[in-house]
Amino acid sequence: MNFLRWFLLTFTFLMGSVLMDIPTFSVSIVYQSDFLKHNPTIGGETSNQFQGEECDGHLVFGVMKAGKDNPIEISLDLPPHYYLVVALDLWFLDSWETGEYAVAQLDDQEIDTLSHEMKDGQGHFCGRGKWKDGKYRITNEFEHHQQSSKLKITAHSNQTPANESVGVSNISIRGYRCNVACSDCSGPGNDACLSCARGYRMYKGSCIPMDYRLFHFAQSASDFNATDSEWGINNSQGMITCSGQPVLSSNGTDVDLVGRFNGYTNHVCALQMDTWFMDTWDEASVLMIIDNQQVHTEEIDLFEEIENGCGNRNATKVRLFSEPVPIKNPRFEVYVIVSQMPSSAHGSFGVSNIKMYCTDCHHSCRSCARPADENYCSGCPGGMLAHATNYDVHYGKCLPMTDGPNPCANDYLYHGASNTCYPAHLFVENEAVDTDIDATDFFDDSSQAETLYEKHNDEKFSPSSPLKSFLLKSQ
Repeated sequence: MNFLRWFLLTFTFLMGSVLMDIPTFSVSIVYQSDFLKHNPTIGGETSNQFQGEECDGHLVFGVMKAGKDNPIEISLDLPPHYYLVVALDLWFLDSWETGEYAVAQLDDQEIDTLSHEMKDGQGHFCGRGKWKDGKYRITNEFEHHQQSSKLKITAHSNQTPANESVGVSNISIRGYRCNVACSDCSGPGNDACLSCARGYRMYKGSCIPMDYRLFHFAQSASDFNATDSEWGINNSQGMITCSGQPVLSSNGTDVDLVGRFNGYTNHVCALQMDTWFMDTWDEASVLMIIDNQQVHTEEIDLFEEIENGCGNRNATKVRLFSEPVPIKNPRFEVYVIVSQMPSSAHGSFGVSNIKMYCTDCHHSCRSCARPADENYCSGCPGGMLAHATNYDVHYGKCLPMTDGPNPCANDYLYHGASNTCYPAHLFVENEAVDTDIDATDFFDDSSQAETLYEKHNDEKFSPSSPLKSFLLKSQ
């Protein structure tokens, strides 16, 4: 692993929580529960059953309550997805007999059907009697799209739940999630959207952000070394052809793709590209970083292979699409880091049809956290400063700087480290605010602080307000 790869992976690991909080994994846990009150579930399930009861060291849902004529039904709210892997522990408690069984299903898709006889049980776990109970781990995987779903366990037995009950525990549902641009999809990538998510629109078969336009398109060899951008890839094999498309390729499974761009400030941009996994890839991990901000992380299960897709080589094509990200620097870089899983396999990688979609910040902003909104300027033209609405953001409306030690508008304080103005009242009305802003960052002139304190004291604050000590800390 070269130094660039090590640095970026380490940087991303350490800074992931600081950069962007987005749901990015293509394969991830979309629901899980062990029914502990202190372990909230993902998905916010509702059910016709009570809180789980302990059985053999596990909390089991449905003990002596679910069974004949009373199935377990758990309602799930899943994120957009196209394929699920479902696993759970199914319990048979008390006097189950020959010919009795239970069916587990998610919506209309059967997970498994199991029979159980008490004579074949593993031991007495819980319930009413001393019969041998049964516990079985079941799993299944299938195509699935429904987001408002129901997990159902139906018991086919001849006695009431007081004598023969069924239970469930340790539910885990792993989902192949849709791209962020899709509200429903048939596979990964924004070109597999069956419908677009809010804020996106369908454009030539792909969902792209609303009101974004195409700024950059790398399709041919000359496009990969254009005036506004430059692309490079390690272990380069140059340009090859895959299914009729020119592809910039790399010989290896540890790939660093770097793009350098000029002149994109005052925009919010999203990156789309077609990636090609050739030869013996099984699974791949992809990380995308734009202008020092992590915008996409994905684990890809490469199960749809194109025979002879790249010359005489088999390949899998996956379209990647990033979250939109504000561009902060006049010259910025894009990193796409690809790794094989497992690393012992051999393959090659390629990329084609790279597109950068961008939309404008508000005309008053130099850079922004949200397009076309004057209240989301993260950088301002000369002679102006962003005036934030809350203490934990570094963006706001650009207003002219004032003369004097406090360059902000009335009732705002300047914070030098973020070059942002913050409302003074935030530090008085909420004494519990956890902020790294220090009063000494605002004023070196104690008379200016005294003036601001006296102005506020009669209007908003009691004499015991912490504002005075906050503003006069330098005295």
